[in-house]
Amino acid sequence: MMGLFFTLHLNAHEAFSDNPLSEARELIDRGQIAMARSTLFNALQKEDSPPKTAFIEGELGLVELRLRDSENGKIHLQHALSQKAGTQGDQFRWSLALAHQLTNETPPPPETNRYLNKARELAGHDESLKIRLALTEASFLVKQEPEHLSKTLTSLAQQINERPSSKERASFHIVLAKTAKDISQWLPKEAESLKALRFKSLNQAIDDADDIVRLKLESYLELAALYQEDQRPEDAIQLLARGIREDEKQEAPDLLWQMRFQEGLLLNQLGKLSEALDVLQKATENLALVRSDLPTERKNGKAWFTEYVEPLYMTLADLLLIRSSDSSLPAQSQRDLRVRVIYALEEINRADLDDFLGHRCGLGTDKNKSSDVFRFRQKDLAILYPIAFKDRLELLLIKGDMIHQATVRGIHQRALSGRVDAFLHALNRPDSHPGTLGRELFDWLIKPLHQELLGSQIRHLVIVPDKILRKIPFSALQDENGFLIEQLSVSTLTGLTLFDPLPDVSSGSQDYLLAGVSRPGSAVDHLPENLKGEMIRNVQSTSEIDRGSLLKDRLALPGVEREVKGIETQDTKVLMNQDFTLAALKEALHRHAYTALHIASHGFIGKTSDQSFVIAYDNVINFNDLYSVLLEAQRHSSPLKLLTLSACHTAEGDDRTPLGLSGMAIRAKVSSALGSLWPVDDNATAQLMPLFYRELQSNEGHTAKALRAAQMAMIKEPRYQHPYYWAAFTLVGQWW
Repeated sequence: MMGLFFTLHLNAHEAFSDNPLSEARELIDRGQIAMARSTLFNALQKEDSPPKTAFIEGELGLVELRLRDSENGKIHLQHALSQKAGTQGDQFRWSLALAHQLTNETPPPPETNRYLNKARELAGHDESLKIRLALTEASFLVKQEPEHLSKTLTSLAQQINERPSSKERASFHIVLAKTAKDISQWLPKEAESLKALRFKSLNQAIDDADDIVRLKLESYLELAALYQEDQRPEDAIQLLARGIREDEKQEAPDLLWQMRFQEGLLLNQLGKLSEALDVLQKATENLALVRSDLPTERKNGKAWFTEYVEPLYMTLADLLLIRSSDSSLPAQSQRDLRVRVIYALEEINRADLDDFLGHRCGLGTDKNKSSDVFRFRQKDLAILYPIAFKDRLELLLIKGDMIHQATVRGIHQRALSGRVDAFLHALNRPDSHPGTLGRELFDWLIKPLHQELLGSQIRHLVIVPDKILRKIPFSALQDENGFLIEQLSVSTLTGLTLFDPLPDVSSGSQDYLLAGVSRPGSAVDHLPENLKGEMIRNVQSTSEIDRGSLLKDRLALPGVEREVKGIETQDTKVLMNQDFTLAALKEALHRHAYTALHIASHGFIGKTSDQSFVIAYDNVINFNDLYSVLLEAQRHSSPLKLLTLSACHTAEGDDRTPLGLSGMAIRAKVSSALGSLWPVDDNATAQLMPLFYRELQSNEGHTAKALRAAQMAMIKEPRYQHPYYWAAFTLVGQWW
């Protein structure tokens, strides 16, 4: 509903007199909200006049709310209101914006009504402001009291029609239609009357919009949705095409991509595959212009991109793969189509990383050239993209300058997800028997390309997994010849074009910085409360001292000292227990150029980067702080090449560990990261990690070969044969 509010209130300011503010207004009109925020922020830094500063803060707050930066948005709006900046209309918009934001929080804080009452007071007898207020209040009640809204909207429509034709009236009609659409799902008996209201309001909005392209396009989008509901796809296509033609200067790319996406879906529905592909490709080009404006906020457990934008790229990939499977096409045409599939998938992977990191940072390359896909030409290398669709599984395998495709029909996305979860559950328990599930997944994910993969010179497989598959180790898949890791070395990339390899690691002496905590100190006082509660659930404790001691016991890793001693050489520096603090880590990395940083302590990877941390002795080290420390280390002429987090934790079934490791490696410019997909037995970790580092020395720094050798050594030991003990460790990034 924030988009609805944004249309109604941020666009309400007719003009800014100052140049930077006028520039921000133009950017807002083009839907380039992130650039508008940057412009307003810069203007704020340069402005000396308190009244103007407060006014800019108010407008900046509205823009930040549009970008789902709710904390900064609320701060700026509250300060603008406290300074009584702007006009009565400005203060009305800012008060209502705060009320709208706070109403959507769970639970709404006590000050919500204060801002809402302030907006009511400021609206006074101004008919325009009263309509804005009524429309916004209606949006509050969509789920709570939908039965009362139908009559309210009909009455509002009459009030709006009494206003003179204008841009403002057009925006009123659009918001009214969107609200009617939202409540119709709760009032099926009134769906037809609400549909009539939407149709009338949107057509009136088109007339009122005159030459304002943005308002016209918003109306066309909503009206096309109405046509789709009425099973009139041809009419919807004509309307969308009309809107696209009217925006020949691409004044509203944020709306154009949505219109083209809907048009592409409808064309495909009518069996016009080639036309649908052309339109969907143009939609992604429009989207690229406003990508930085996409929010990273998680909504109902899903990232905004996942819910609203990912379907565009998945639809494009789906149709491209259908087209590329046509055996009558020339081989070069098939390859070109598959390259386009990979770039669509890469945009999804890029967005997932952005969402984890918390901002649209433009990670990696964005050249969109096939040379990026084929830049790794090692004869012993293959790169696998498994893609789960609702009706099938698709596999793309890059070898040299070729892309092979295999389609596995009958494997539905839901079925695959269920098998993956069951497999992961089995791998997490050393007394389980995951073999059947491992063989079934091998048959689905590896066997269809068996000849191209295992029947050739391939020695290393890089997986760029679909998000469903990120959470399992491919190394533990198996066939009659054993585990996949016994046949190939395996590593993971979140995205091929996000990866910028460093030069080969030279052989010879390797300087390692080892940091470990066998039993934490005061760090337990800084753990998130929900994690503390989870760790001491069902335990009666009478004091904070008891709680702290219990947490320290629960987080103890007695095998860490053996793990660190097993890795330690004359070239290593050790920060153990009390010596492992953020300050000590920063100092060590500043003073010396290490090739690897190994952290043997609990690491908790949450939904986002700022919810992720590792435990030092005295405190937790947030991932964002760790990024900064690692970036500082990269100033040396010989940069840090490997980061190992040997005791990662995520919620079971979560795909955050690979994203966390990838984000860490990419942001800190570390070529490889090694971590665990689940908490592994302490003794097994103490056994495997020294093996890995010894193999790293003998394999001239080749991380994937070293990990494979260590894991195979574990498999040969009867007590560690079960994948629980060795398969959790996953390598992300550079494999050589």
